[in-house]
Amino acid sequence: MKIVGLDLGDRWVGIALSDGLQMTCRPYKTATISTIVTELQTLLTTERIERIVFGLPRTMRGTESEQTLKVRSQAEQLIATLSTTLNREIPCTFGDERLTSQWAQNVRIEKNVKKQKSGPSLEHAVAAAFVLQNYLDSKAFHRP
Repeated sequence: MKIVGLDLGDRWVGIALSDGLQMTCRPYKTATISTIVTELQTLLTTERIERIVFGLPRTMRGTESEQTLKVRSQAEQLIATLSTTLNREIPCTFGDERLTSQWAQNVRIEKNVKKQKSGPSLEHAVAAAFVLQNYLDSKAFHRP
């Protein structure tokens, strides 16, 4: 079964997808905030998804900010909508999102990928992949 990682933003949502063994992941795509429900409904019905990991933006001290509360609220609404429309419970977890956007920008710079002036950038999906890979690594570390 696979796991989906999400980097929720005000306009764009980065989506990452794990492999079936939940050892690695890859950037999947970037969706708009207005199409994320449809994108996830499709993904949840075509792939064997076990859970969704939401990137949670905390301050560098590890405390919660207004953005943290906003993301929690968005995540709860998204899970409620998906659970209702798909008629099943969707387990979810929050993962640390600190510095993932910066790491994703560094990947873009290192790969010499030009940022698009309009439309989604793969950068958001890369940030989601960092969140998801951190989750997968911590999960693997705690396996018996």
